[in-house]
Order: sequence, then structure tokens, then C-alpha cells
Amino acid sequence: MFKSPSIRRFQFPTRYYNERKERLNKLKEGKSVEIKFTSSNNLGINKGRNLRLISLIITLVIVSYIILK
Repeated sequence: MFKSPSIRRFQFPTRYYNERKERLNKLKEGKSVEIKFTSSNNLGINKGRNLRLISLIITLVIVSYIILK
């Protein structure tokens, strides 16, 4: 009696991009390839960890010296 509207479907083909494969293909073709260098932004984190570790070791050495003396 009543016709319901059909559902329109959005069909978008999935795309997969393999950066390594693209770079290899460019090298095979003889084109120049950009090399991406990443800078280490966690130097501050490592520095803080090292300071904490050194202070912990010094504290443990002092405490063990006091206990053994």
C-alpha cells in the first residue's frame, strides 16, 4: 500500500597505502626518494629518568652504608 524509500548505500572502496612499497617502486624506477629523519623528542624524559635512577642509587648506597656501619 505504502512504498517505503530504499536505503541509499555509500560505497567507498577501501584504500591501502604501503609507504615502504611505494618507496621501493620509486627506487626501482630511478626516481629520487625523500628520507625522513625523526628527531628524538623524548630527550627530556630520558634525562629525568636518568636523574631519578642516579638519585635512587645514591640514596640506596647511603642507606646501606649507614645500616652496615
